[in-house]
Amino acid sequence: CCADLSKGDEISSRIFRRRANGIQGKVARTAEGELFDVYHMKPFFLHHLRRILRWMAIATLKRHRPTVIAITGSVGKSSTKEAIATVLSSRFRVRQSPGNFNNEIGIPLTILGLLNTKQSSMMRFLAVPFQFLWTLCRSRKRYPDMLILELGIDRVGDMEYLLGFLSPPVG
Repeated sequence: CCADLSKGDEISSRIFRRRANGIQGKVARTAEGELFDVYHMKPFFLHHLRRILRWMAIATLKRHRPTVIAITGSVGKSSTKEAIATVLSSRFRVRQSPGNFNNEIGIPLTILGLLNTKQSSMMRFLAVPFQFLWTLCRSRKRYPDMLILELGIDRVGDMEYLLGFLSPPVG
């Protein structure tokens, strides 16, 4: 009756859909133990969530104008991201995408600064509008100079979608 989603997968829409579509029942359980009704949330909710998060990410990037470093590829993305962040953090304020925050939902959450994975996924999503407003009101001096983002590309169109609002000068 339930599909268990591993830790960190709760914000990955593709993994959620893949695992949820394979179950017999209509309920999936996240790593935090929350239950989601798979039937009602699938395409409609995820489509609008992606659009809203993209709009928030674009507004945040326009307001603060950080240098975006995008990393993609089949092997070594995470270790490359970690190495670049370690080197640049000695001179700049750096924010990097943690773990698997590398898709159309995780990247905007990284840009908005919603990285506290100790919160439940529902609390994290309820905090998104408030975090967005807080990020826009913050001084540019408090926002990171560099964003190091790992781009997880696994479908046709993913690269175009992400580069449509990121426009990284370094990739």
